[in-house]
Amino acid sequence: AKSGPLPVCEIAKRLRATDSGVSKHFAVLRDAGIVSNHYGLYDIDRRFLVPGESALELGHVLVRLEVNG
Repeated sequence: AKSGPLPVCEIAKRLRATDSGVSKHFAVLRDAGIVSNHYGLYDIDRRFLVPGESALELGHVLVRLEVNG
């Protein structure tokens, strides 16, 4: 799967979620500085990525970026 900036529709497809649901949650992540949105493409700020893993390090919280099923 492609990594790097993605449009909401591709993120929603991968998460099996709605575009509007993804947009709502990514707006919160953008406001927190965790993701950025340039020309309709969302990207995770690399400072939060755990090297070699599909995970975000958010202080005392580790978020795994995996979809089961």
